[in-house]
Amino acid sequence: MSLRSARFALVYLLGLPSQLPMQAFAQTNRASRRARAVDPLQKWAHSGYHYCDAKILAALWHSTPYGAKKTVGRKIGWGNRDIVEQELKRARKTVARAAEVSDGSSRR
Repeated sequence: MSLRSARFALVYLLGLPSQLPMQAFAQTNRASRRARAVDPLQKWAHSGYHYCDAKILAALWHSTPYGAKKTVGRKIGWGNRDIVEQELKRARKTVARAAEVSDGSSRR
C-alpha cells in the first residue's frame, strides 16, 4: 500500500481533514530518519565486538580496522547482524588457515 493510498484510507476511516494524516506521517518519518542517522561507529561501540574482530574483518575486506568498524556499524543499523556474524566466522576461518600455513602446520 502506498503512502498516498494509506493517507486516503485513514482520512476516509477517521473522517479527518486531509492535511492532518499527512502531518502525522511526516512526524513519524522524521523520527525514523533520526533513528537511522545514528553514527555507525556508535553502533559498533554498542555491538559487543572488539578491535580484534575489526582487524580480522579488515583483513578479509581489504580495508582498515576503522573502515571495518564503520561497515559493521552500518550493517547492524540496517538490521543485518546475522550477516556480520557470518562474515566474522568466515574471516576467522581465513585467518586460522593463514596462520596454519605460515606455521607450516597446515592439514591436507
